[in-house]
Amino acid sequence: MGREQCQICGEWDIRKAGSIEGIKYSPGEFFDLMRCDGCGITFIGIDTGPDFIATYYPENYKPHNPNIHKTFHIRKTIMRGIRSIVFGKTGRKSRFFFGHMKRIISSLYNKTAYRSIPFFRGEGILLDIGCGIGNYLRLLQDIGWTVHGVEPVEKAAVFAQNSGLSVNHIRYEEAEYPGQFFDVVTMWHVLEHFSDPKKILQKVSKMLKDDGLFLIGIPNYDSFDRRIFQKYWNGFEIPLHLYHFTPDSIRKALTTAGFRCITIIHTIRPTDMVSSFENCFDSVLKKKSILTRVVFHLISIPFSFFFSVLKRSSIIVVFAEKK
Repeated sequence: MGREQCQICGEWDIRKAGSIEGIKYSPGEFFDLMRCDGCGITFIGIDTGPDFIATYYPENYKPHNPNIHKTFHIRKTIMRGIRSIVFGKTGRKSRFFFGHMKRIISSLYNKTAYRSIPFFRGEGILLDIGCGIGNYLRLLQDIGWTVHGVEPVEKAAVFAQNSGLSVNHIRYEEAEYPGQFFDVVTMWHVLEHFSDPKKILQKVSKMLKDDGLFLIGIPNYDSFDRRIFQKYWNGFEIPLHLYHFTPDSIRKALTTAGFRCITIIHTIRPTDMVSSFENCFDSVLKKKSILTRVVFHLISIPFSFFFSVLKRSSIIVVFAEKK
């Protein structure tokens, strides 16, 4: 049965925006895309519950696979130093020049990194929802944060727990934390997986302290990438992504849940465009060569930069404060 009412804004003015195949996770199966004219949100037009997408996750799903997340030791050491200097707890106010440089570096980092990092605030207590194997939590812990995570996939949660992180193996819908407990809550490419994002945002608001910070990374349905690649756009990930946000629709959703949107960063992420290219050519290129990926990267770098300048990036990062 199709849904007739928007789960975000409650409007009844819903129309079909098209039909799309679950190319990567459910090939041959098509799903209707519905669009709300009230808030602009696009979503899969079927009733979905918390368990709907669980059966579609592949065994080697990247956020849950520790064997995929490997970094060269030298690069890891350099980046750890940069994050500590720029984002770590300093204990005193930076001088004008150094403070200005930190703001520039932080802006570049957050515009290009897979997960943005906030400046240290309050008591430094942070919750990462859908933390996977805990890579992001380790980064924040290294620079002084007290970190907590929620992860519904057992093998990912156990891996994070075994590495010494405070990770709760449970769905966020069922997680219990004290009210107004966290200084920062983060959600990296997770909100679009929830069957009822409005309730999720309201729950986050209750857990955040007054003026607490909320960081969200999501695909941008209003991006040039989506218009160019259409059904091959990497941001679709049908049916794992139940909702598809635009900058306007995420602002409205956050406002309704009690947040004030501070800024929306249109990221420079060539790897996402490379993935869209690969989706297009998967049926032609049975085996991807290194040369093919290099060519895709060379094409993607200038376009990703250009799309970011025009505020039409494939991925956006939202900084919002609890009102």
